[in-house]
Formats: sequence, structure tokens, C-alpha cells
Amino acid sequence: DSVQSTSVTETFPNTYEPVKQSVFTAIFNFLNTTLGSGILLLPYDMMVCGWALGILMTVFFCVFSTWTYSILSRAVNHSLAFEFDKICNAFYSKWVGVLAQVCSMTFTFGCMISYTIVIKDNFFFFQYVNDTPEHIELYKNLLLAGVMFVIVMPLCYIPNLESLKYNSYMVIIVVIYLIIVCAYILSDKATNGELPEILPLRQTT
Repeated sequence: DSVQSTSVTETFPNTYEPVKQSVFTAIFNFLNTTLGSGILLLPYDMMVCGWALGILMTVFFCVFSTWTYSILSRAVNHSLAFEFDKICNAFYSKWVGVLAQVCSMTFTFGCMISYTIVIKDNFFFFQYVNDTPEHIELYKNLLLAGVMFVIVMPLCYIPNLESLKYNSYMVIIVVIYLIIVCAYILSDKATNGELPEILPLRQTT
């Protein structure tokens, strides 16, 4: 059974107009879509697997992600749907679309948990505070609560999709911050003679 090729302009002749993007906007949107929660695992990947095997694993999943992205883009072109559940319903049974929604919600919930943990763990500047560990932990919890209520929660209640651009800016800022933190930790360990391992770390008992 062949899928009939139908353009979006033929399906919605009065509602769709092609929108052109500048080079800068296209690059920014591409970075925003490719830099997601997976970048949070890169430092852990390097620590457990070593930088040689870790880089190979990263390259493998980059190729795998590119392949799945090409499949998804072809599915969108054939189904003219732009949501995961509708794309699944165009090719499979209805329960597959429901499963896609459940997986999407589970992924979003997991990302929120992981982002919260990473935000708290990257309050590295509290190590310079001369206080008891209990008080420092309290300061971290208070600052985390402030960040979640002042920055993260307003992004969850944005009035329209146009405001999502602020979320995109926030993602880029977080990625840059994580790069700075990883570079700081690497330089700090290098001064103490603790260089990254080429091979996976040895398991000790």
C-alpha cells in the first residue's frame, strides 16, 4: 500500500504559508533541539567509560539519533502530523499512540527530576562558604527552591507558544553553564594530578 503524496499547501490551502528563517535562527533552533537532557550524561559517561570509550559511545548515539531523526522526518512528511501520538496513529493502532503519550510524559517527568538534581549538584560555589556541612546543605536547598519557583515554575505556565523562546534561551544558558562547571572541575583535578582515564575506571571493593 503506497502512501499518497500530498503537500501541506494542498491540504490547508488557506491556512499555511511557508515561513523563512535566517541562518542564525536556523542554527539556534538546531542547537536547541539537539542539546537536551542527554548532555547531562556526558560527564558521567566519561567518568565510567573513560574518555576514549566514552567518546566512541557518544559518536555512536549521535549517529543513531541522526538515523531516528531521519525516520521521524519522513513519517511527518507522509502523515502530515506534528505530534507523536498522531504520527503513531497514522501508521499503527490507537494503543501505540497512547503508549507514545505515556512515554513522552514519563520522559518529561524524568527530565525534570534529573534537571533538579543537576541544578543542586552544580552549586559548587558553596564549597567556599565557611560553615558546617548541615548549614551548607540547607543553603543549597533554599537556593534550589528559589530557582525552581522563580525561574523554572514560570516557564511551566507560559501563556502561549511564543513565550517558549525564553525556555530555549534558558536551555542554551544551562548548557554553557554545565560546560563551564565541567571545565572548572577538570582544571581543579588536573592541578592535583588527577587526570581523566583513557580506559574505563577499575572497580574497587
